[in-house]
Amino acid sequence: MKMMIRASGSDFDTDILKAFIEKISLYPPGSYVRLNSDEIAKVVKVNPGLPTRPVVKCVANGKGQKISENKIIDLAANSVICIKEAVDETRLELTDKRLALELKAVRWWVKNF
Repeated sequence: MKMMIRASGSDFDTDILKAFIEKISLYPPGSYVRLNSDEIAKVVKVNPGLPTRPVVKCVANGKGQKISENKIIDLAANSVICIKEAVDETRLELTDKRLALELKAVRWWVKNF
């Protein structure tokens, strides 16, 4: 995806590439991201027309501890918080071992069924 974006305009038509990204989404629901606040969040909804600004649910704070509150952030409506990077939830170093196990179990379940 990064390669395609870099080649936009020369190797790929910009309008077609934008339509493609809109359809497949940079951050599909169910994927995990690190926010600029260092929180780990699960993407719960894509905002049409804003592929880099989905709705996310925070699951861990910057110290790797589970967030017990139901903290949902619509990144389209919040200009301060943004996605820093996509993450593999099974490789996160979380201090909350129960949360780490939950995330690995979900990945295993999806991967094997």
